[in-house]
Order: sequence, then C-alpha cells, then structure tokens
Amino acid sequence: MTPKADNLEQLLGECERNYQRLAQLAPGLAQVAAPAPARSVRGVAGMVSLRVLERGPYTTLVELSESGPVAWLPGPRMRIRVSHDARVAEVVSYQGETRFGPRYPHPYPNRGMIRRDEKLQLNRLLGEWLRLCLARGYRFQHEELVTD
Repeated sequence: MTPKADNLEQLLGECERNYQRLAQLAPGLAQVAAPAPARSVRGVAGMVSLRVLERGPYTTLVELSESGPVAWLPGPRMRIRVSHDARVAEVVSYQGETRFGPRYPHPYPNRGMIRRDEKLQLNRLLGEWLRLCLARGYRFQHEELVTD
C-alpha cells in the first residue's frame, strides 16, 4: 500500500471513531437546529462547550472548546464537520487555523513547523480529547441540545 493510501485509510478510520465518540458525548446532535447557542458541561478539570454553527441535510458543523482551571492557558478549540450519512467527524479548524493539507512534502521540523501528516494528527488529537471528555464523565444531555 502506498503511503498516501495508508494515510487516507488511517484518517478515515480516525474520523469514523471520532463520530462514534462525539455521538456518545452529544447524543441527538443530528437533530439540533442551527445556529444554536453554546451548551456547556462542567467537570472537575474545567468546562467543555459545544455550539452548533451550521446544519445541512446530512452534515453539522460544531465548535467544541474547553476552558481549564487557569485563565492564562487557553484550552483546545476545534470546529468539526460531522457527516451523519457517512458517520464521520473531521476537524476543519483548530485554534483558528483552517487549512490543513492531507500530506505535506517537506520534512519536519520546517519553517512553518507543520507535520507531514498534520490533518491525521489533528484528528487523532480530537480522538484523544473526546476519549478524555468521556472518561471524565462529560455528557451533553439530549434534551439540553435540542431545546433552547
């Protein structure tokens, strides 16, 4: 298998697992109208917020962010395109950055400090973050998401 095909297979696998994790964290996400106000859940280590930005017939664009116990240390903030028919969730923005190529030719480290497989790495980070949220007991109740 070529490195590009291998990378695509890994990326799709990660996006499928992220969809499943996001469905556990926020059941009923497919029914939320957009735009919707941010909903937050508080935990021991901080607060996680979810906001539905756009809703199409088959996709939802959400922003997931976390604020920690220290104000000077910003938590992660991601925009995630959730495709309900394909059952995948893919990072489309991280900390305000929006353009991620599937693969970069230059070695690391480089001037932009971009990893060769930046897109895959971001989706792995989302997976780790979602697993951590679930392990900490964060859950958005279905009723909270679908009603104002």
